[in-house]
Amino acid sequence: MKLDPIQDFIQAWKQWDQVEDQGRNGESTRPFWNLRFQDAGYYGIEASREAIRDHWQEMHHWCEQQFGRDHYAWTGSTFWFETEQDATLFILRWA
Repeated sequence: MKLDPIQDFIQAWKQWDQVEDQGRNGESTRPFWNLRFQDAGYYGIEASREAIRDHWQEMHHWCEQQFGRDHYAWTGSTFWFETEQDATLFILRWA
C-alpha cells in the first residue's frame, strides 16, 4: 500500500537520480518513469490521441480538481494514479 502522494515518490526519485548522475561524471541517465510507477504499484491509464489533442489542459484541470495536484502524474500520454478507484474515475470521465 502506498502511503505517500505520488508527487513525493517522484521527488524522492529525482533526488536519487541527481546523486547517481553526480557519480557518473555528469553523464545523465534517462529514468524509466513508467516502470518506476508500475513497480511501485501506481495505476497507469493511457489516454487516447484524440483526448490528448483535444482535451489536454482540461484533463489536467479535472485531475487537479478531482484528486489534487500531489496525487496524480503523467508520462507522455499515460496518467498515473495512486488508487485503482482514481484510475477508474479517470477512465469513466475521459474514455
